Amino acid sequence: MVSLVMVFHVADYDRWRAGSDGFFRTAGDEGVLRQTVYRAVDDPNEIMLALELRGRADAERIMQRREDLRASLEAAQITIYPAAFVGEKAEEIEY
Repeated sequence: MVSLVMVFHVADYDRWRAGSDGFFRTAGDEGVLRQTVYRAVDDPNEIMLALELRGRADAERIMQRREDLRASLEAAQITIYPAAFVGEKAEEIEY
């Protein structure tokens, strides 16, 4: 399992979220096992989107081909696509 994580700022969270519905509804068909959306506590329009996927190939395919992902970023008025991190969990510590 791998994770794809992006952090970006949107002009309006509700507008971005509405424009992302297509991606969120169909992401499971693309290998997404879990999606988590975080909002910054000091700026509710700063978003961290974390996707857990079956494998690296799924993450790469989403980054390269998902028209609705690109559309949701454009709808949020993001002109520079955010950096994306694809990684495997190396360690987890629970307290």
